Amino acid sequence: MSRILTAAIREFKSTALTKAFFLGAIVFPVLIWTLMIGVTSIKFPKPPVEGTFAVIDRTNGGKIGDQLATYFDPEQQRQRLEKMKAQIEAARKMSEQMGMGEQFDKGVEIQQQFFGESESNKINVEVLPPDADEAKQRERINSGEIIALAVVDEKTMALSPAALRLDSGDRDDDKDQRRELEKLLEEGPGSYAFFHGTKLRPDHSRQLKTAVENMVRDERFRRAGMEPNLALALSRLPVQARSVVVTPQGEKKSNDALTLLLPFIFMMLIYISAMTGGQYLMMGTLEEKSSRVMEVILSAISPRELLIGKLVGQGLVGLAVLAIYGALGFGIASRFGTTAQIPMSILPWALLYFLMAYALIGSMMLAVGSAVTEIREAQALYTPITIMIILPFLLMMPIMQNPGGVIARVFSYFPLTTPYVMVMRLAQPSHVVPLWELVLTSAVGLAGVAGMIWIAAKIFRVGVLMYGKPPSLMELVKWVRLA
Repeated sequence: MSRILTAAIREFKSTALTKAFFLGAIVFPVLIWTLMIGVTSIKFPKPPVEGTFAVIDRTNGGKIGDQLATYFDPEQQRQRLEKMKAQIEAARKMSEQMGMGEQFDKGVEIQQQFFGESESNKINVEVLPPDADEAKQRERINSGEIIALAVVDEKTMALSPAALRLDSGDRDDDKDQRRELEKLLEEGPGSYAFFHGTKLRPDHSRQLKTAVENMVRDERFRRAGMEPNLALALSRLPVQARSVVVTPQGEKKSNDALTLLLPFIFMMLIYISAMTGGQYLMMGTLEEKSSRVMEVILSAISPRELLIGKLVGQGLVGLAVLAIYGALGFGIASRFGTTAQIPMSILPWALLYFLMAYALIGSMMLAVGSAVTEIREAQALYTPITIMIILPFLLMMPIMQNPGGVIARVFSYFPLTTPYVMVMRLAQPSHVVPLWELVLTSAVGLAGVAGMIWIAAKIFRVGVLMYGKPPSLMELVKWVRLA
């Protein structure tokens, strides 16, 4: 036992106390956290749009151009900004009444940090006559005299048949209709021409287009006998759900986006931690074997004890990685006020599944590392490991969408995927895994671990001192049978 412990400590030190591990496993997460705090604490300035925006208005009455000139008037921009602030304050009060004030404040804070509050745009709208030459205006764009040109006509005011079908159809099944509408809008009813140069920023282009589209929308409302402000207010009237999860332990707020991502997050935590320890096992074994250090080590310890010591030592490395990245994830959740969404009750099971995943992949890596002397030779024996690496990602979507389905249940009892499938099922709040299934799948997984370690020990015992031509998969099977 003391020799196994000595081998485990040596293995842990040889990996965890190196500069490479320190930089990759500690400095990198700390750097990510520092950058995240720094980026979300800095308000990025948003430069205003400046220049002349030319408009050719060929609609009946020619009101679009004049409305755009009014829209970009400095006094009008100031009033809109004050109105927007009042709307944000009203939304904040509503969110506080619904018990979501903290989430609202964080959302506004992040939006302001990343998008900032721009100064008033300094845009001079030049309304051109309906018969203005578009080609000459495009030349003015190239010369820098104007920043963009919009051309609207009666076609712009018309409604596409696809749009009418879209508004009257089932909103849950309108994806195909939306694609059809987008295709028709390229040249069909409801479209307008917008020309700009290469130096116009994408966000500035979007602002100008949005202004044109707002004016066209308001004019459509007027022609339909509707007051634009009232119609817009009704269309924007929020219908917001106060989403609450009810559990036997009480109630807590729900975040649908985080709930959807939790299975993937927990799976990746286990996957990265297990793979990190496993990769170190294979590379360390290869290095010791190719440098003949392995022969010296085996003079003081048996192959079985060395294998167990290596598994334990690198398992501690994997646990360190799991703790570091888990703490980083918890810190990010705390930063965005979503820690209540993390299901703490599954953490003990997550630890068990990490140990299971690590033991499976670590024993495979040890077997491959002991059987070859160069990394390129390991590729031929990497097939079982590749299956274990790919399967969790192939199963991720069907399990996240239906954690109680046939696929999820079947692969819960397949030892190579048990830890990943079960942690994804547990991390999905909408699905409750019965205790008997947790116990049974854990027993199956641990039996698979025991079998894989037994196989790895057989291969390790024969291959660790064997040099020359690397074995094939069939030869590894013979080693397992004969060793």
